[in-house]
Amino acid sequence: MIRIQNLHKSLHGGGHKVRIINDLDLHIPAGQFIAITGPSGSGKSTLLGLMAGLDSPTNGDVFLDGKDLTQLDENQLARLRGQKVGIIFQSFYLIPTLTAHENVSIPSELSSGNHSEEKAKEALKSVDLSHRLNHYPRQLSGGEQQRLAVARAFVNNPKLILADEPTGNLDSANSEIIIELLEKLHHQHGVTLVLVTHELDIASRAERIIGLEDGRIVSDTAS
Repeated sequence: MIRIQNLHKSLHGGGHKVRIINDLDLHIPAGQFIAITGPSGSGKSTLLGLMAGLDSPTNGDVFLDGKDLTQLDENQLARLRGQKVGIIFQSFYLIPTLTAHENVSIPSELSSGNHSEEKAKEALKSVDLSHRLNHYPRQLSGGEQQRLAVARAFVNNPKLILADEPTGNLDSANSEIIIELLEKLHHQHGVTLVLVTHELDIASRAERIIGLEDGRIVSDTAS
């Protein structure tokens, strides 16, 4: 599903070049659940953004389901994400003026131009939010908002889910609910799941754990 070759990402600031990703190679087979761990500043979130085509590498190649992201323009990248990728962020990024149902409907409307009411309802049902269909984000708890974000990520039946610290803003009880939900949907849909986390107990739930340090892979083990 993902193949990364000789990946480099650097930023320039204050007259200095900062290497964030440094000569990284990685292969993630379709259907695998992997966790990416490492200390703050190790490049975890940057790597996830490069996998999604939300950021561009300084050098190297990122292939997503056989497509070289470095060769696609912004419109092509957006189309590919809409068809094949679901992204879950730590901060939810829900639209406050839209209901739960409307927030979940957005990916299908953007990717196909069609509004599928039943598709959104099924996604909300899968995360146990059918009773919150017409509620706005401000009327939901933090755990419910993240479950809504999970439903939005899965609504188009993507091949790949990228989750960046999805439990970072949640207490331990809600964190467990979100991880169990991701595990369930991963198994039900056979989706490739890449989870960035600094919590080792959460990482241990994955089939494979990638350890990053200074933008390099320092460990790659089966859980």
